[in-house]
Amino acid sequence: MKWREKIKTKWRVDSHVNVFKGAPLDHLIFYYLYRSLEWFVIVMGGLLVLYEVLACQWLEVIVLLVGGSGLVMILRSGAKSEHKAYKDCLKERQQAYEQVKQEDMQALRKQAWLDSANQGKTELEQKLNHKE
Repeated sequence: MKWREKIKTKWRVDSHVNVFKGAPLDHLIFYYLYRSLEWFVIVMGGLLVLYEVLACQWLEVIVLLVGGSGLVMILRSGAKSEHKAYKDCLKERQQAYEQVKQEDMQALRKQAWLDSANQGKTELEQKLNHKE
């Protein structure tokens, strides 16, 4: 496949994809960003809780545990939704690719049928002209 045909195929696939859902790569980047922020919060929260436990400040320990677990849950739900959006984008892009492939096959079949019909017409015209 030539590079021009690849670009045309990509444009045709992109024309079948909903532009408001974004690119799959964007969702994947945000998924990993959420996951890394989640682990950063877990590690830093653990260190802060350890520091507060050693200082025997129990109220701060409870506040850190509640706030940190809430933040981790928010980040985890964000990561989960981004991963779902990534999978949906990939699925939609695959369906668009299959649809473009099917349209190409239909166009090839139609062209082959038109070519055979034209060939039949020319053969018939040649036979009629030969008889005259």
